[in-house]
Amino acid sequence: IAWLIGWALILEYTIGGAAVARGISPNL
Repeated sequence: IAWLIGWALILEYTIGGAAVARGISPNL
């Protein structure tokens, strides 16, 4: 189950980071 939690965290950070980057730099 640990790998599932880790994978969920990675996906969350990836999607969240992309959303934040898009919000800061709309040109991306």
